[in-house]
Amino acid sequence: MIEELDQLPAEVQSVAYEQAREWLADSQSPDIKPRLRAVRKKLDGARRSKPKTVDVSEILFNKRRHLPDEVLKFERGLISEALAKVNGRVTHAAELLGVNYQRLAYIIETRHPDLLKKRTPVRRRPRKQ
Repeated sequence: MIEELDQLPAEVQSVAYEQAREWLADSQSPDIKPRLRAVRKKLDGARRSKPKTVDVSEILFNKRRHLPDEVLKFERGLISEALAKVNGRVTHAAELLGVNYQRLAYIIETRHPDLLKKRTPVRRRPRKQ
């Protein structure tokens, strides 16, 4: 089960690993120790790649959250990631996210104005005469 905790922060994974290691220290199963070593190696790699500090108690003790705020944080992260992948092009980011250009531009302008810096400048097309 500890091998499937990829979605949790590294600190929580570490606590879970230490607990599993303690529980399984006297195990007679030949495949337990190699699996624990593999998980440890994975945790070490994750810790080196993203040094993020998280309050483990928040996750373990189910701190109350405000759903609309959490949705906005998640939405902001998705949009920011999509814009980064396509070098700030809103049209291409909208395709990645499965929405049309107008919707994504509206969401950025109204809900996440700080992301306006990440998008490419709007170029107005000349009018046909």
